[in-house]
Amino acid sequence: TFHLIVANPGNRPAINVTLHAEPDEIQKLFGPSTSSKNRALVESNFEEGAIIPLLRNGEKLETSFGAMTAPESDDPWLAYGETIEITISYEDLDRKRKYYSKIPLKIYARHGFGGGIWS
Repeated sequence: TFHLIVANPGNRPAINVTLHAEPDEIQKLFGPSTSSKNRALVESNFEEGAIIPLLRNGEKLETSFGAMTAPESDDPWLAYGETIEITISYEDLDRKRKYYSKIPLKIYARHGFGGGIWS
């Protein structure tokens, strides 16, 4: 299983944090046999209503972001290794400034990022 982690490494809180990706970019994350239910699970992270109201400085929030295979199938439904560009937007605590950052989002295992780990 994969998790999407949004972190605030800054020294001030961020409010109204959102993630945005173009629909055609999001589609690159899916394998050919991905069900509509599993697509919706990932797509929901980029919907207009998916807002983090407050992300404290130093805080990390985590949400589910799919899996390599579904329980009912051995076919991969996330495209492992695929990278898309997303935009993170947020406001300062006073809501006077809004910030946008474009970053890559890659489907990969954080532990064993090179292909494996020693147990």
